[in-house]
Amino acid sequence: MQELQESLSSGQVRISLKVTPEVINAAMLKKLMQQQHSVRLNGFRPGKVPLSLIVKRFGAAVRQEEAQRLVYEALTVEISNKQMDLLYMPQVESLTDTLEDGVTAVFLCEVFPEIDLGSVSSLQLKHPKVEIDDAALDEMILTLRRQSATWSEVARPAVQGDRISIRYLNQTKADNGDGKEIDWSKAVADQWILTDSLPAMQGMEQLIGMTTGEHRTVRFLFSEYVFETESVQSVEQMFTLRIEKIEEASLPEVDQKFIAQFMDAEENEDQDAERSMESFRSTLINVMRMECDKAISRLTQRSAPLKVAASIADINIPETLFNYKLEQVRAALGKLRGMEALRWSGLSEEQKTQRQTKEAQQLSLMAVVLRATVRKYALAVTPEMVQAEASSLAMMYENPMEAYNSLINNNEVKAKLETGIADRLAQLKLLELMQTEDEPLSYRELFARVGSLIG
Repeated sequence: MQELQESLSSGQVRISLKVTPEVINAAMLKKLMQQQHSVRLNGFRPGKVPLSLIVKRFGAAVRQEEAQRLVYEALTVEISNKQMDLLYMPQVESLTDTLEDGVTAVFLCEVFPEIDLGSVSSLQLKHPKVEIDDAALDEMILTLRRQSATWSEVARPAVQGDRISIRYLNQTKADNGDGKEIDWSKAVADQWILTDSLPAMQGMEQLIGMTTGEHRTVRFLFSEYVFETESVQSVEQMFTLRIEKIEEASLPEVDQKFIAQFMDAEENEDQDAERSMESFRSTLINVMRMECDKAISRLTQRSAPLKVAASIADINIPETLFNYKLEQVRAALGKLRGMEALRWSGLSEEQKTQRQTKEAQQLSLMAVVLRATVRKYALAVTPEMVQAEASSLAMMYENPMEAYNSLINNNEVKAKLETGIADRLAQLKLLELMQTEDEPLSYRELFARVGSLIG
């Protein structure tokens, strides 16, 4: 076995491997001898077929299998010995196999750039701390009542709390500049509730007083969290929209019948109205706290590695990594709905490109920092962790056991699970090392930040 490693530019490494004919033939004969007792050919008793005849009949196919196995085993050993941190599976540049010379294979490997994390413990990170007050709780109860409301179409101007069916265009698409009628067939259809409680958007009050069939150009302000400065900025966008229908709500009373939708039936039956309301509010607070924890986790999982990246002078992002993250961003954008889709549709094509590029750069920086953290602190992903992750994902399928076996036996899926687990371990390690400063936020302020994330 011969190996040759060549470092290229842009984080690429070329590995050349050669497996001699003697090694391949020895592996082939060993495999055939192991199978000799089970080979059946006409004219011979089971297990009594001469090895020479087995080699003649099956040797070529088994030799090819063993040659490939030996090459990929050698590649795995080479990657492990050199402690190469691969971006993706190695790509085959060339592979030749002859009886006279054996197998010669050349693989192109893309690796994560090596960076010095520096003193992570000297970095300070803002950590949101949210208190759920009565106002936030009452707002949540009102949201739940609206979700259970009965809606009736009305012929009057829109007021606070109404549900409106609308069609909208961003101002660039709506403004023909030639006096022509607006082409509403190209508008996006949506349905909104007129409320001032949207965390990540302001300006809904401009629609109050509009009537069915009326169109108007409005200015919305969207909150956007800037990780570099750990601050929120407002982004202004213009839309032209038309109201198609106005509906008013008949809200359910917050009585035991309403509360029963969200509480354990037996627990609710045993309580009077006052205790039932107390239990209901307590349950909602717990749910809101869990949602806060998830939101804070989303923010800190991104802000921690980006804070480290900002402290490093220059990080060379591999082009392949950036392009992969850009594809992820575009896929996530295609799934946006509701207010997230509205925010995105209001951008010009140039702004969309800039936002996509920035998002892909941030995701790439995060990936590089997290891999460096895994290496520096020798964070290990155990088989038990992978099994637990696969088991958790399998529970979402109709047949969990079948799904689990499919996940755990698929090498590509298994590799993605391992990467995801390693990233979480690295994120937790960074948060453990950094100095954190509590940042008091309201429930709405927290979700204004989360609402600015793509996907």
